[in-house]
Amino acid sequence: MSDPGGAALPAGSTDLPLPADGVLAFFTSAPPAEGRVLHIPAGVPGAVRPAPPGAAVFPAVRLIARPGCTAPFPDHPRVRETFGLRTPQDLYDHPGYGQSFLDELAEYGHRFEHRVGGYAAVSGVAEYRAAAGPAGSPAVTDPAAATARDIARALEWMPLAQFHHEPAEAMPGHPDDPAPAGRRRGALVWLIREEDLTRGEFDAALLVPGL
Repeated sequence: MSDPGGAALPAGSTDLPLPADGVLAFFTSAPPAEGRVLHIPAGVPGAVRPAPPGAAVFPAVRLIARPGCTAPFPDHPRVRETFGLRTPQDLYDHPGYGQSFLDELAEYGHRFEHRVGGYAAVSGVAEYRAAAGPAGSPAVTDPAAATARDIARALEWMPLAQFHHEPAEAMPGHPDDPAPAGRRRGALVWLIREEDLTRGEFDAALLVPGL
């Protein structure tokens, strides 16, 4: 997988079965906050087109990539499933929920704001919201209070990519998030189901904005 004018991501550098060639293009609009991911195979002709009149245009930024480790927070559905943390009290009593550990995890977890694969900086929250779907049942706003059904549905989703947005005030909001723009953390997270990723059906990816 490569970008239009740069180097390819090395094979095996992520935990995702990405296509061997071509470009992944991520699109979003606001409001309403919607997203789409397209895989453009290598050799397919294309051109850069100007944004529609009135659309906000941000300057292009060249990025470099390097492998790194990410970790989920204790209320992530995978952690809760692995350790059998079925109730909020189970979660609060677990050593991983200790404040000193959470502080260290938070400091480490925000080192990389742009990510491909791994866990999102807002791990858990994004997966629970994706499980609700763009027009599904209300999203879980408190991961600690997630039910067994919420956890099972959230486990179907995995982060595809995360992009940091600056300034956060311009971040598209999530329809289930009443928080004003000033409280948004500034992350756009695209998630996808494993079976859709394996089949290369990137149009099935879901954007969770305004986290």
